Amino acid sequence: MSKVNVFAVAVGDYPHKERYVRNLFEGFNRHLGRSFKMWVIADDPLVLYEEGGMLPASKWGAEIEQIKPTRNVWGWWNLMELYRPDAPWSDGHTIMVGLDTVIRGDVSWLVQEWPTYMRPVRESLGLRGAFDGTYADGAVCLPPDMHYTQVWEIYCKEIAEDETWTQKRSFPMHPYVTEVIQRKYSRAGQPQFWQEILPGKLCSYREPSRKIEEPSEPLVIFHGSPRPHEATVEAQWLKKYFQ
Repeated sequence: MSKVNVFAVAVGDYPHKERYVRNLFEGFNRHLGRSFKMWVIADDPLVLYEEGGMLPASKWGAEIEQIKPTRNVWGWWNLMELYRPDAPWSDGHTIMVGLDTVIRGDVSWLVQEWPTYMRPVRESLGLRGAFDGTYADGAVCLPPDMHYTQVWEIYCKEIAEDETWTQKRSFPMHPYVTEVIQRKYSRAGQPQFWQEILPGKLCSYREPSRKIEEPSEPLVIFHGSPRPHEATVEAQWLKKYFQ
């Protein structure tokens, strides 16, 4: 497989940003099982380790780099940087992951070679998301390479026509990406969900009920409230994975 990229966004008034980025990086470092580079879109420089401090040891050769956003948009809409065709993460296998994701076990399945029967899911529906079964949340998703340029061009055109456009959208960017793909290619259908494609690999912290006891899934997704730094009060097991 080609190089592996991990893509995340830390923009805006996000509490404990350095802590979240550091935990995510170290979680992949421990559990991905191969080399990767993590790209973080950050509006302000993040001090991840003390001055002169080293990244945690990795036999895989993990790296991390911070990049400024190229558009002045609100919060999660900076995730659209993922679709920039000229971006360094557009080359290779890219995993987009939300900052408030807790990695507690093996996630090597995120970079497996998908079998032939899985390809239509990726190529015809655009992205795979997670959580409560109503729409595809992008807390963890593998973007379809074939749509990078088209998605980015349409997005840039729409925000250029109205600078406040991203603040007016009533839903997150992931349904928007699906909408663009359907609009561009006249494709019907909805994205598949991780829980159906690979059961037992990923779960929501709060759906259908809060995971006060430690779950068996290696990826635990936090969407909305509470976030991991808040949930450690009620779910003591989180302290092992979220430092």
